[in-house]
Amino acid sequence: MPVLLALILRVHATHVFTAIVSGWLLSQTLAPTVGLLLSMTIKSGSPDLWSKIGLLVLPLVVTLLVLRKSMKKSLLLQFVPLLASGLLFTVLLLELIPQPFQSAVYMNQIGAQLRQSGDLVIGGSVLINLALMWLLYKHKAGKEEHGKH
Repeated sequence: MPVLLALILRVHATHVFTAIVSGWLLSQTLAPTVGLLLSMTIKSGSPDLWSKIGLLVLPLVVTLLVLRKSMKKSLLLQFVPLLASGLLFTVLLLELIPQPFQSAVYMNQIGAQLRQSGDLVIGGSVLINLALMWLLYKHKAGKEEHGKH
């Protein structure tokens, strides 16, 4: 889903990747505090679970809305990094959902393959998106960015 939205909204692949990684970092560090705040307002459900999922998804949603039309370079160049980021998002989200839902996903062939290749998806996504960033944002030698002092 994030890949399709990023393509439709033309959001740059490195922005999508950064939002996903930022969301994961927030979900790992701030979830207990946000869960506590949610438990004071919401009496039913699992506030820790919803805080983790919300913190993972929120930066991505805001990025997709705020940075739409930020993809200036070739769509073909960014398709693979976007696909890798989508797989990364799926792997990270599956780690957060409750065990019964995880089991249901992992029981089918695609879910089982995704579970077995989670480390590869994470490492590959990082490498592919860093390579895109290195290719697109190289410092131009010999050009001064600021006026003479």
